[in-house]
Amino acid sequence: MEVTTEMDRRYRVRIRYDEPPHDGPVVGIAIPLVLELDPPDAGNINAFEVRIGRSVAQTRLIARRFFDSDGQTDLGFIASGHLRAIAQLWHALHLAHGDEIPVSFLALDDERRTDESAIEGFITSADLEAVLQEVERKCDLGVRTESLNPPIYLEAFWGPRQFGKLDAMIARLAHFNIVPDALLDKARRVDVPHNWAVIYPQDLPDRDQVLLALEPLIKHRGGCTFELSHGHNPAVIDNFVAELSRMPIEERPYYLLALGDFDVLSMEFQYFLQSFGAAGRLAFSNPDAYRKYAEKIIRYEADLDDREPPGPTYIATDYDDVNARNYTELVLPLAAVPDLPKPQEVLARGRAYKERVLEVLRRVPPRSPLLIFAHGFEHLTTRGQPVDAVFEDMRQFQGALMLDDFLGPRPLGSTTGLLCATDVVDRPVSPGGIVILHACYSAGTIDRDTMPEWIHLQMPERVSPPAPFISQLAQAFLANPQGPIAVYGHVNRSHQSNYYNPDVENKSYPYLHYYEMLKALVHGLPIGFGRESCRRMTIHYMDQAMTLSYQIEWLLTGRSRGGSGIGWPRKGVGAYERSFLQYSFGTCNFRNYLILGDPMARIRKTLLEG
Repeated sequence: MEVTTEMDRRYRVRIRYDEPPHDGPVVGIAIPLVLELDPPDAGNINAFEVRIGRSVAQTRLIARRFFDSDGQTDLGFIASGHLRAIAQLWHALHLAHGDEIPVSFLALDDERRTDESAIEGFITSADLEAVLQEVERKCDLGVRTESLNPPIYLEAFWGPRQFGKLDAMIARLAHFNIVPDALLDKARRVDVPHNWAVIYPQDLPDRDQVLLALEPLIKHRGGCTFELSHGHNPAVIDNFVAELSRMPIEERPYYLLALGDFDVLSMEFQYFLQSFGAAGRLAFSNPDAYRKYAEKIIRYEADLDDREPPGPTYIATDYDDVNARNYTELVLPLAAVPDLPKPQEVLARGRAYKERVLEVLRRVPPRSPLLIFAHGFEHLTTRGQPVDAVFEDMRQFQGALMLDDFLGPRPLGSTTGLLCATDVVDRPVSPGGIVILHACYSAGTIDRDTMPEWIHLQMPERVSPPAPFISQLAQAFLANPQGPIAVYGHVNRSHQSNYYNPDVENKSYPYLHYYEMLKALVHGLPIGFGRESCRRMTIHYMDQAMTLSYQIEWLLTGRSRGGSGIGWPRKGVGAYERSFLQYSFGTCNFRNYLILGDPMARIRKTLLEG
């Protein structure tokens, strides 16, 4: 299938569908849409920004260039995620006005690049729609939503992604009692044996030294260790949790401490592990840091008593309307709830600039919760900067908290207006406490965007790192001997404005989740038990999203995957599709909440001890 359009009278751009290659493993559905410049006298241009529609497809699509043996330009493949590229084209098609849609290609790596260097032209709506329908047919994309633009391909949502089967398995856990009441009763008693375990991959860096460094903590917990042959293989993950679920309750640990960064033990493993109990993660750069962390846990727990801990400290930035909502919908109701201790301090309403924040951090009392609500810094583009330098800056600063005096654009290496690792690594900050960071990337960054992975919506530009990593800010908190014993944050982006709570009106799920976590901590329960509500909601939302996807398919095609009681919606399929979108957003948010540190960390003696 091919469409040709003239561009600036010098180039002919063909938007063409080619069959996917079959000479290697294909992750997801390979849909190479080809943008071929003819004649090939632009062979010195390696990448283009592709825009379809004047204000429609603003997300960047990188066209990688390949060269044949004569050095001539061969083909440029859209490399920004094939399904997302398709969805963006649909988005352009259905939101554009008129029969002709403007298309432009702007060279990205030409130092002399100006707006005049853009190649511009038009493609007709009919031709573009014909290409897209042919791609859908040839790639067997299956049913897509009707009322959402761009559409969501339901088969792609659950099927072909590398870990899509794990997502579907988590959804099915809603129909099984995978964390029985007897295990939860055991989890409330931190002094019972076989309640805690360490899990590590075989290729964990400095494995033997790390395990030796953690030996005092393992003995302190009365725990055991599990070694995985591989930290990324779905079959290994599946087999391990199956083994875990078959254990007798008296031998099955609820608190699970995973070791290693995301490059050796995947985030998907933690998604799944968090469904079978309370999972935390430690990933330091050297064994000595593990040793110091273990000593910190043991030291602070030796002095725990049954007195009520000091009230929480709240810091909320006022950077934009999202931050303002965090203050009004989360901080204010949490600070006013009568069955939590009175807040130690609240810094908000435009006062959370860096100097004041550091002052407040120095005043946080030992063994108390610290909650910070802010945007997490993220890199949006590498344009005009050395790519390697950008990636190094990402590892250092992605997930640092943008305070009220943060100003962009930010030069590489700048710490102005950011709460970053160097601010918390070597001074007393929430000693022996729990830090909760309500911010994007505050727990870490994985090397793909978890939202378009699920929902192929148009998203702002982002930079994907060459390898996933845990936030340096969170690492610094945990590595600080006078710092907190656990950090609770979010991997990749959070979409709090899209949280949906079907059970309680006018109360966002983040409020209820943080309320339950704070209440658990105040009663001496571990942070892992405080995350129990998030574990349940992750499974519930996944189940709802999968069920709705099957309902939409049945309503649109008449084909059923089994089950009964679907029924016709009173207001048409659009209502189902909007609910599907809402549950899908919520699922991505819930599963990306992450405990860094020991999931059995607590700030008060557990009232059930002894």
